[in-house]
Amino acid sequence: MDAAERIADYLSDDLAPDEREAFEAALAGDAALRAQLDAAKRADHALAAVDPVELPDGFAQRLRAALDAELADVLAPVVADEPDPRVAAQAELAQRDDLAARRAARAMPRWVGALAGAAAAVLVVVAGVAGLSSISG
Repeated sequence: MDAAERIADYLSDDLAPDEREAFEAALAGDAALRAQLDAAKRADHALAAVDPVELPDGFAQRLRAALDAELADVLAPVVADEPDPRVAAQAELAQRDDLAARRAARAMPRWVGALAGAAAAVLVVVAGVAGLSSISG
């Protein structure tokens, strides 16, 4: 388990008592780890103040379709007899979905979900501004 995972588990009270004691002992002797913990706490508090963003209906499907199309262009075959990159991309997405499902089975710290929501909100705003810019001129 890396430092970020331990910090997330510590903040969400997901560490066993002996793991918590070991982490707190590590904090006592590691200024960099304390700084990471403080930054995570600040992020947690800041993100707790952010209102959830409601995405429009079908947004996830449209985003996935756009990403699939972009990925297919990027993975165009270099050699003529290579397999179709769209098939490879779909297999990769299936693997990612499987990985995402396994990760989702574990408890996700609240601040990670809030951070993802904030990132999605930024993405929606940027996409909206870009869309308005392309429409207006």
